[in-house]
Amino acid sequence: MSGENKVNKAGNYHPGHPFESFLLNLKISPLFIAMNIFAHPGHKVIVTEKSFSYSMENDQKQVEKHLEIGKTYTVQRTEVFSFHTNVWLEEVPGQKFNSVCFDDVVKYKSKFSRSNLKKK
Repeated sequence: MSGENKVNKAGNYHPGHPFESFLLNLKISPLFIAMNIFAHPGHKVIVTEKSFSYSMENDQKQVEKHLEIGKTYTVQRTEVFSFHTNVWLEEVPGQKFNSVCFDDVVKYKSKFSRSNLKKK
């Protein structure tokens, strides 16, 4: 989705993606998101001990079966839902994973940041 980031009369931030707006307007910290769920194809992610520990048992089984902790993977695509995000990787065709299992290899500034929250 495109468009400028705007603050409406009520002081709510409206970024380019509805889920970003949902989190920011509820004043939920974006820090719980391990990887950038709006990552573009080609974005590099890694499975870390920490990100692995955040995942649920079924997600951990999926990681243990197909991935290695400490290895870098390439995002093929993501599918964002209201409470989870599916991630497909180029290195593991046909398998989807929960985004919480990953961390970004290189952090980059996104539209989604604490600075977007309205100061009171």
